[in-house]
Amino acid sequence: MRQSHRILLRLFCFFAAILMGCEHENQVLPKVVTTPVHEITRFSAQSGGEVVQEGTHSVIARGVCWNSFGNPTILEDTTLNRHGPGTFQSHILGLLPNITYFVRAYSISSSGTAYGEEQRFRISTIPEYLHPKLHYELITDIDGNYYYTIGIGHYVWMAQNLRTTRFSNGDRIDHVPD
Repeated sequence: MRQSHRILLRLFCFFAAILMGCEHENQVLPKVVTTPVHEITRFSAQSGGEVVQEGTHSVIARGVCWNSFGNPTILEDTTLNRHGPGTFQSHILGLLPNITYFVRAYSISSSGTAYGEEQRFRISTIPEYLHPKLHYELITDIDGNYYYTIGIGHYVWMAQNLRTTRFSNGDRIDHVPD
């Protein structure tokens, strides 16, 4: 799906340039603002933007573009969120954990492509069963198993069950069925 968006956007840009000819003087690009990134999960995020002014020509495409190295353009991963002025929401899919991404809104008219300000966000490596906005600490047991913990009041709670097979002194924990 993303590949088809890229091809469609390139075609828009190509035909817009042909229809416009070589006259670029006095052309005003659309003005677009990037919505802050929110609802970040382990593999997706939400963003979007607003075309606050169309410029000299009507906006024929709008959405967000993103990458993992900065200054994203429509030649990279994109969403396509209709056309014209106004606000739009974009669902960014196919993200990988433990990577910082850069995203910005774009709008295309026959005057050219305009971009909103760049936003930065990071996909977390914490498991899905943990809340992404809470702060967890990591501890380990004698077997090398890691556990997420969280402080609530004066107590520290583990976010998962103990999986060790030995006591802290190294003695084996016997399995007792019932």
